[in-house]
Amino acid sequence: MTHRPALQAVLGFLLVAPLVGACNRELQADVGVLLDALATDDYPKFLTIAGAELAAEVDEAKLHDLAATYARLGPEQDRTRTALAVSHGVHSVHYTLEHPRGEVYLVATSRGDQLDGFEITGAWTLAFADRTREAVAAILTAVEADDRAGLRALVHADIDDAAVERLRTELRTLGPHAEVTPIADDPQAFRVRYAKATIVLGVNLRAQQVSGLHYRSE
Repeated sequence: MTHRPALQAVLGFLLVAPLVGACNRELQADVGVLLDALATDDYPKFLTIAGAELAAEVDEAKLHDLAATYARLGPEQDRTRTALAVSHGVHSVHYTLEHPRGEVYLVATSRGDQLDGFEITGAWTLAFADRTREAVAAILTAVEADDRAGLRALVHADIDDAAVERLRTELRTLGPHAEVTPIADDPQAFRVRYAKATIVLGVNLRAQQVSGLHYRSE
């Protein structure tokens, strides 16, 4: 009697696992297309597997931005599927991806025959923080060199000239910065220390340009 529940659990797994695997086979193929699209910065390829809501959420500019972060990881060296699941009609597949930069964790979900969502963590977060840090450093360099054209080139056209000029003017009054340190709970923001002041400078990125700027005294 004591062994019967364990046997039922094993039989249950044997019956359910092939079904889950079959339901997720197309999702696994979609993940392959997603990663190819990120590696090649190919938005039309991404659209071939994206559901309507995901396509609306990840427009072409967003895909270019994701691809820019993906490129920082280096080429994919290994891909290991670590889990398959289905819950309330939502199928999910989990992967660990090996890159020169480190391990990346990918979870992809689908409610039908297209990709409806994905989340990427692990070394991806570090790669994104690298891009943010470089953007902040470039802004500070342009401001302190009084390079108006260089600063304008860093910032997307959606941010108007008046906002860019205001940033340049206000930061120049602080003099040269002494130190830049990341803020642990916000990979898009950095603490910039000057001789007589400290500010928090944050950026949003769109591919190779800054699409959003925010800064405040601390």
